[in-house]
Amino acid sequence: MPNNLLTAGEFARLASTTKRTILFYAEKGILPPKKIDSWTKYRYYEPRQIVDFQVILLLQKMGFSLENIKKLLRKKSLRDAFLSQKKSVEREINQLQTTLKDIGIIIVILLKPRLLLIRS
Repeated sequence: MPNNLLTAGEFARLASTTKRTILFYAEKGILPPKKIDSWTKYRYYEPRQIVDFQVILLLQKMGFSLENIKKLLRKKSLRDAFLSQKKSVEREINQLQTTLKDIGIIIVILLKPRLLLIRS
């Protein structure tokens, strides 16, 4: 094994995932290995690529497609992507807070005793 490099299995173990997942991302070109042994075809990763893997998982959780993740990683425009997503999440939170407030008002109205108007 090359110095300071991890096999796909070791990398997967340290990243708390499966080797199959790591190989999937490698095949998609999203998490390419640092080195591939020409004889054994083993893939080797640098320990710092675990952070890349975590970023990939976060981007997926944020709703980015694999193709978009690949483009973002290639262009190194992660900062812009995260800033944009942050603004989007903040907007969504504000909308949900408004909805929650409206629901609270409706509940208060529904819990008040109804006034009966009796015509004489």
